[in-house]
Amino acid sequence: KRKRDGSRGIGAESALSPNYILGKTIGIGSFGKVKVAEHVLTGHKVAIKNLDLTKIKTKAMEEKEERFNISRLFMHPHIIRLYEVMETTTDIFMVTEYAESGELFDYIVLKRRLHEDEARKLFQQIISGVEYCHKNMVVHRDLKPENLLLDSNYNVKIADFGLSNVMQKGHLLKTCGGSPNYAAPEAGVYTIPSHLSAGARDLIARILIVDPTKRLTIPGIRQHPWFQPYLPRYLAVSPPDTTQQAQNIDDDIFQHVVRMGFERNHLVESLCNRVQNEGTVVYHLLLDNRLGVSSDYLGGAEF
Repeated sequence: KRKRDGSRGIGAESALSPNYILGKTIGIGSFGKVKVAEHVLTGHKVAIKNLDLTKIKTKAMEEKEERFNISRLFMHPHIIRLYEVMETTTDIFMVTEYAESGELFDYIVLKRRLHEDEARKLFQQIISGVEYCHKNMVVHRDLKPENLLLDSNYNVKIADFGLSNVMQKGHLLKTCGGSPNYAAPEAGVYTIPSHLSAGARDLIARILIVDPTKRLTIPGIRQHPWFQPYLPRYLAVSPPDTTQQAQNIDDDIFQHVVRMGFERNHLVESLCNRVQNEGTVVYHLLLDNRLGVSSDYLGGAEF
């Protein structure tokens, strides 16, 4: 996390310059605003969330910093990327991937009902992202349409790890998390719409079994007949963990960043150790905007 001198009077524009040009506000939350911005060196769009430290209690801030450290390590095509975190004396600025099509919630409201094939595509992407989190010992704990964003091609991006937690093998989590309106759907009384296919109805019922020892797990979901059709190759494989990914560096992007003036050895060391600095931010922005959502996200050369 980079620290910068600042005061409330300086404003976000000064705190974020010369690396970002701020644009319009795209969201307002309890602790601050979210703005779209342009990364000056690459020209790529990002979203910048401004957290007002005066509105956040010390313990809550410590928890948020832990979440930042978790999110910054993630590199998956269906999880929002956290590129960098900057801190002044009064604010924290989180620079993330920009998902220009907004929330899945608003998309569902707009379309009223998604066709099953489209729902399957989104569900496949969500499952892959959640599986990646679990493989890296993180539980999101607040999955809901408002926290599932859509990129320009309407691919899912899991966002907002504010209530996430880190698992330890052999230990159960003992704290509550989530949103009341979405809590414990398996404990509710529900009916499955008749217009759904038999496969979809069967999968939903198996996911919502009350007894967790009998409930369908992610490997079981992956093997379910409804999940399998049209599954892209890059989602058919088990995702890597963050340690593996840190060793895979895309040579073309790496050479591009070096040509921009960043020192080669320092850049390699920073990428392998997941250090946040200007060079690694440029690298990941260029990489993500070249790959998009594709089978290449696991690729790269080992250094």
